[in-house]
Amino acid sequence: MYRRVVSSRTRKLVIGGAAAALLVSALAVGTGMSQAAEQGNAGAGSGNINALVPALGFSPGDPTATADRVGPTGVKVPGRCPPTQAQVNAQVARKNANLPSGADLESRIQRFEKTLSAIQDLKCPASSTTLLGRLNSLTALRGNANRDSILRGLGLNETPADKAAGNAAP
Repeated sequence: MYRRVVSSRTRKLVIGGAAAALLVSALAVGTGMSQAAEQGNAGAGSGNINALVPALGFSPGDPTATADRVGPTGVKVPGRCPPTQAQVNAQVARKNANLPSGADLESRIQRFEKTLSAIQDLKCPASSTTLLGRLNSLTALRGNANRDSILRGLGLNETPADKAAGNAAP
């Protein structure tokens, strides 16, 4: 195997691009967050799993649909996908008694991974939501020493718990 050498300038460009992609996906998800609140996440306490599950970022499918539809990433997904936020929240709760509640990068990544797993358990592809792209943006920040500062600076409010933490900050 050959080891690929990457310059520090290239690393900075990749990290900057990942931060920009994360910001864009966070802004694009605004409608998904409001849908999650309408579907049962509103008013959930920070200790509640429903308050920690990331918003799906795309409108739920029709459970009776037989035809495919175009998902948020431009690929065809089953018309019944994604499931509702409430269904995903219930599946995450069923599989994960202790969902990480921190605002740090690793806690966020774990919440996204567990949510994507729940969506797939409900027989829907990851491409039926914006979660996979947002997860990829988060994992790209792992190598950055200032990752938690970048996250705070972006003001990501992907869950009701994040919104509450953002409102409590000075």
